[in-house]
Amino acid sequence: MLEYFFKSAEFVRICENCITYTQPVNDLIQLISEDFQVKNYTFVRLWKDFSFSSISTKPMLIKYYSEHQLWRQDLVATPCITQPIYNRMTGYTCEMKKIYQSMISKYGAKNIIVLEYDLGVCKDSHCFLVGLNDEELDYPMLFSQLFDVTLFFYKQFRERRYKMKRIINKDALYFQQNNCYSEVRTNFDPFQKLQQHYHLTSRCVDYIKPLCLGLTAADIADLLGRSPRTVEKAIDNIRYILDIPGRQTLDSFLQMYYHTQVLHFLQTHHPYDWVRQWQSDLLAKC
Repeated sequence: MLEYFFKSAEFVRICENCITYTQPVNDLIQLISEDFQVKNYTFVRLWKDFSFSSISTKPMLIKYYSEHQLWRQDLVATPCITQPIYNRMTGYTCEMKKIYQSMISKYGAKNIIVLEYDLGVCKDSHCFLVGLNDEELDYPMLFSQLFDVTLFFYKQFRERRYKMKRIINKDALYFQQNNCYSEVRTNFDPFQKLQQHYHLTSRCVDYIKPLCLGLTAADIADLLGRSPRTVEKAIDNIRYILDIPGRQTLDSFLQMYYHTQVLHFLQTHHPYDWVRQWQSDLLAKC
């Protein structure tokens, strides 16, 4: 199914329209993150049924990725795995890793740093090709700067207006059966402390996850399949519980909270440690 898509006229139009969303982000990256040598930016929204939306500064990378079936060992391509930041290359065996490295080396990149967000109904992955070796990856510093880049992206991106709509993957069962990590369930839960402190319901947390990224009420309504009026009422309720006067202040509060939780997490967890726990057993089955 995907092979036909990448050969279609629709994919050509998508390549032309990607710059609308990625160029402002790319410009910002070059201004604030020059030391990271970012060569490309790709955004992927993956739903539980393996349908997806994706845009990239270099959209042909998405095509090459599919042609080489790199999704088979890709942590990004697994809906039930969400971590705040990691190196995408760590999920691959040596053979597949060499294929991916050969592909990204053409752009002067050595690794792919991923920032991920669990939005409940789907997960968002922000992928940055960087010209840094493994020993040069300072994850707290990378997160602190690239987190601001992802927030800027959400100010630009509106999925309902984007010409590459959500692509329904008719081969979802095949993808699920052939991805090495499809049975793994490991999500970073940054809002547990906030939920306990303010006695928030699970429904409130459903709204807080996208609110933390600065999504508008209309965006959240589209994402969760609820009416804008319902979302507005939920936001007002959250502001009341947290005793925060306005939406902008709420966004700042949640983003500061999330940022702090990630940095605390990185003090006690190396991004590769959680992969090591089960990687060898799973990849042996591939």
